[in-house]
Amino acid sequence: MAHSQHTDRGHLEQKYGEYDKGSPARAMGRQLKKFSHVRPGERCLIVAGDNRKELERLAGEPIESAEELVRRFKRLQNIDLAGVSVELSDAQKRYIAANAEFWGKTPEVYLQERLDELLASVAGDK
Repeated sequence: MAHSQHTDRGHLEQKYGEYDKGSPARAMGRQLKKFSHVRPGERCLIVAGDNRKELERLAGEPIESAEELVRRFKRLQNIDLAGVSVELSDAQKRYIAANAEFWGKTPEVYLQERLDELLASVAGDK
């Protein structure tokens, strides 16, 4: 057991040494500080690398915080138009997201274009 802990520690120091050759402990400290708001044992979702890039591509701009990601998801829950609020079903949300991705657009842009088309067919062009 002690050998395993020693090996794990050595592996951590080696990995963090790649980020800060002078002080792996300093690199570990910076990383721990980033996650100081997360309680030990709390479930945490880290979106990094290609997954982060894909989310930002779909959003059309960088997503800098968890709060911003939540705000974007909330905006996709309802359509508000001229004082009328329509809550989208899960199936409608999936449809919008899939079609937006297919057309290489954000869900907001895709939905805006579809609403513009609908309004033009019902009430005429702008």
